[in-house]
Amino acid sequence: MNKQLKMIVWTASVMLVLSMVFAACNNKKSKSEADDEDEEDTELAEDLEDEDEDENEDNTIDVRTARELILALQSDVHINVIVNDVLRMTDAIDDLIDEGKLKRYTVDGERQTKPGVYWDPEYDGNTLFIVGMKNITLEATPEDGGFLLAIPRYADVLHFENCKNIVIKNFTLGHEETGNCIGDVLVINDCENVVVEDCHLFGCGVNGIYSSGSSTVTVRKTDIYGCSDRGVDMYGSDNFVFDRCEIFNNGSGIYVDQYCTNISFNHCKFQDIKGQMFLCYAPVEIRNSKIEHHHDDMAENVNFVSCDVVMDYSQAEVYPDIEDDGEY
Repeated sequence: MNKQLKMIVWTASVMLVLSMVFAACNNKKSKSEADDEDEEDTELAEDLEDEDEDENEDNTIDVRTARELILALQSDVHINVIVNDVLRMTDAIDDLIDEGKLKRYTVDGERQTKPGVYWDPEYDGNTLFIVGMKNITLEATPEDGGFLLAIPRYADVLHFENCKNIVIKNFTLGHEETGNCIGDVLVINDCENVVVEDCHLFGCGVNGIYSSGSSTVTVRKTDIYGCSDRGVDMYGSDNFVFDRCEIFNNGSGIYVDQYCTNISFNHCKFQDIKGQMFLCYAPVEIRNSKIEHHHDDMAENVNFVSCDVVMDYSQAEVYPDIEDDGEY
């Protein structure tokens, strides 16, 4: 009887040891499989990351001519102008129209809304319209300084409609000929999140910057000069910041209609304006800036804060509200 009992106990012990061994093996296998899955997930994530990097690289385009620039315009693109030659936009626009690669912007009185690059005729040439696009960076290298010229005096140099997240950096924009005109230099209509940085905008454009219905725009370290009418012309726009800009030698200065809100100029210079410096029907704040104007003028709705202001008001009935909380 004792012998049988010992056998039973021995058998049970062996079975217990074997079961523990099998369990350990299964756990090791499961852990190995989990590690393999984790490794596969990591490799997949790295592959997707590489694909994203490749995609971003694919969306950066180097251009050397006006034609290449126009053809490169699309959403989600970074366009680098890498030459210091003048890019004559008008010749490129005309060639692309002849080749059927650009469509009319206005057809039977209706403007196109589908994202794309279009053209419309003006009195003395054609204007390019960039419509409904987003996430576009136009950048020239600082040493080259992209030089975009329009020949028609009635055409805008760059015209954006209903675009979002636009950056324009290190460019010089203007018209090749002077004289009577109605074309502006930079037009941003119904656009959102626009940055203009380290640029030179010059006439004979009627206005250096024309904006209607746009919001959240920053113009930084940019000169606006030589325009036949205004440096800045704004309608129904909000959240505009001009930072370290110079606005000079224009027909007049700044126009802001009554529907604009939150317009400010910081560390800017205004001088050599032939007509009225400020015509503002909504509040505008100017901080830490220098204003020099030697013509009769009024500055209603303009609040000067910590500014160096030299203006003649010999015939003006309303004087500017100058608040001094520091030195320029």
